[in-house]
Amino acid sequence: METYSGSDNVITIPSSSITNFKTGSQFLIIQSGSGQTSITGSGDGVIIRSAGGKLKLSSQFSGATLIKKGDDEWYLFGDITTW
Repeated sequence: METYSGSDNVITIPSSSITNFKTGSQFLIIQSGSGQTSITGSGDGVIIRSAGGKLKLSSQFSGATLIKKGDDEWYLFGDITTW
């Protein structure tokens, strides 16, 4: 998944009841534009686990990997930040 926006943007991970990706599914996220990309779970109990609670890509051309751990639980790691 690649974002090209010059404005800040958000990738929302849907709950398993909406889109049931297989456990172990992986998504690569690349921020090509200058707008910061944030990753969030839908309001349906989706949990994203990352070191230090980081859920934003660091800068233009940063990348991250999102891996499904289980129902409504994901790991996020890569060039990520909290600001």
